[in-house]
Order: sequence, then structure tokens, then C-alpha cells
Amino acid sequence: MKTLFWLVLICLIIAGVVMSQEQADHESIAEGGAELTLDTLLEEAPDAPEDVRYSVVDEKDIPDHIVRAIEETKSEETSMVFDGEAGTQYVYIALGERRTGGYHINIESVERSGDRILISYSEIKPADNGMVTQVLTYPWIVLKVNSELPIEVAVPEASPRIVE
Repeated sequence: MKTLFWLVLICLIIAGVVMSQEQADHESIAEGGAELTLDTLLEEAPDAPEDVRYSVVDEKDIPDHIVRAIEETKSEETSMVFDGEAGTQYVYIALGERRTGGYHINIESVERSGDRILISYSEIKPADNGMVTQVLTYPWIVLKVNSELPIEVAVPEASPRIVE
């Protein structure tokens, strides 16, 4: 029992020394004016892109007017932006008609850049030798973006990723 007491006491002393050393290091950085925080970095680079909160909308939660737009345009490669509830917007992205299953849309980023939101995505294709359904498909996705800024959707690069 005595050994356990001394072991705990030694651990507490060591933890206290380590904590006071970290605090001293932090204070010396702050005194020198060289402390780097997220706020400091954002102030120094105001034009740097910032991530924007968004979510993929479940099919059953898509507003009716967007469902109608999907039905009318899903066979075309397109993107559309719709007003949502206060402070939000919906973004619909469609790849158009594909001859088989296995195609998906991957959201690469949703970022604020200056006075707009930039969304970039990529097309994920099935592997050449993969098992896929032999039916026409219309891959699309709807995002709910938490911003009222104008939204631009970037067309993906020519080399899509392949799922294996």
C-alpha cells in the first residue's frame, strides 16, 4: 500500500512539472508575439478557402420542387442551385445517363473563397472488370449547404476515379 502511495505521488509530481513546462513554453511564445493560432492564420490569409458545412440530403427529405427538377433533368449532365430554409441552399448535381450501375458522385470539397462558395466533385466509375447492373442509371446527388453566398459548381477533371 505504501508503494502505491509513493508511485501515485511521483506520477503527480512528474505530471505537474510537465504541465508547468508546457505552460511556460506557451507563455514564452505568446510574449514573443509569434503564437500561431487558427484565428491568426485566417487574419493573415483572408482569401484562403474555408470549409463550409454541408450535408448530403436523403432522397426522402428532398423538397418537392427539387424532386421535379431531378426527374426533368437527370438524363443530362447538370448542376442547379435552389434556395432553402433561412441560411441554406440546395445543390443538385447530375452526371447524366450511364449505361450501367456503379457510377457515383464524390464531393471533393465545399469551400468559401472570398464572396462565393465553390463545390468540386468527381465522378467515380466502376472498375472495367467489376460486376455492375446492366441497366441505364442516372447518378445524382443533392447537397444542403449552410450558406447564403452564391454557389459555383466546378466541372470535374477529365480523369475520373475508378472503384475497384
